[in-house]
Amino acid sequence: MKDKLIQILTEMLAGRDVELVDIIYVTGGKRPLARIFIDKQGGGITVNECGKIAKEFAVLTHVDETIPEDLIIEVSSPGIDRPIKTAADFRRNTGKNIRVTAPENGKEKDTEGVVKSVSDDKVVLTVVKIGDVSFDIGKIIRAKQVIKF
Repeated sequence: MKDKLIQILTEMLAGRDVELVDIIYVTGGKRPLARIFIDKQGGGITVNECGKIAKEFAVLTHVDETIPEDLIIEVSSPGIDRPIKTAADFRRNTGKNIRVTAPENGKEKDTEGVVKSVSDDKVVLTVVKIGDVSFDIGKIIRAKQVIKF
């Protein structure tokens, strides 16, 4: 079901300056839930824009008979601590401090550093006292920008 919702959203958002950041599809409650996170290419999506997209998406899901009629739809910004998942996400964070969790010797290891470079499948962080460290984007468990106040 999640793949179907992603397909509908991707087609709906094509050609707009809005991107699908993530979608969480939850079943198990009284009604299925689609929690959708969107953002503008430069950041700063408004509540009003999220509301419009939610309404448009609801119409499209009601037309598709494979999607549950009682689907709850929530659309929002991913927030300041949005996950970094794709090469485009890492590129957007070039020069910024991030924390990457990746497998190492059968365990999860956190590494914090500044994004130095990004290719389609690798990201290189400059880590204090270590230097440059390369990660395979497909093997990263999670990554987020480190916000320091």
